[in-house]
Amino acid sequence: MAYFILSAIEAAPEDVAWIEDLRSAHDPHHGLVAPHATLVFGFERPSLATVADHVDEVARRFAPIVCRLTSARAQRDLAGAGSHLFLIPNSGAAEITALHDALYDGPLRGDLRTDIAFVPHVTVGRFDEPSAAEALARRLTDQVDVAARLSRLDLVAFDGGPVAPVASWTLAGDWPAS
Repeated sequence: MAYFILSAIEAAPEDVAWIEDLRSAHDPHHGLVAPHATLVFGFERPSLATVADHVDEVARRFAPIVCRLTSARAQRDLAGAGSHLFLIPNSGAAEITALHDALYDGPLRGDLRTDIAFVPHVTVGRFDEPSAAEALARRLTDQVDVAARLSRLDLVAFDGGPVAPVASWTLAGDWPAS
C-alpha cells in the first residue's frame, strides 16, 4: 500500500463542479479522490507515526495557501507512458512548492524524486496519447480561472481503489502569509 500527502482544493461550488466535469471525462482517478494538489507522492516507509509527527510540525508552521489556477498544461508522464493534464496556479505556486519542500525535508527526504521537478498542479486528466492532452490543454487555457485555497494536509492510503484517509492536519501557522 502506498501513502500520499494531499491537500484538497477549496473553491467556489461552480469551479469545483467545472473541475469535476473535466475529471469525470478525462481522469481515471475521478471518484477515488476529490480535486487536490499532491504534495508528497507515493511512499511506503518510514513509519506512519514518524511521518505523522513530521507533518504535524510542518502544518503548525504553514498558513493556508491562496492560489489561482489560470492555465492548463499537458505533462508527459516521466515514470510511464502517456500524459497528464494539469491545472497550474499563477499565484500561490511558490507557497505550494515551499510546502512540498518542507514535507520532504525530514523523514521523507529519501523518497523525493530529484529527477522529476515538482510542478504545483491539480490533475484533471490522464491520456494515453500525449497529443490529446496537449490539444485539450490548448483549448482549456483561456477558460481556466479558479480561485482556490489549500488549508489542510491529508495523509491517505491508496491501493488502486478510493483513497482511505489516515490522518488530517489544518495548516495553522503564519508562513507564508498569503
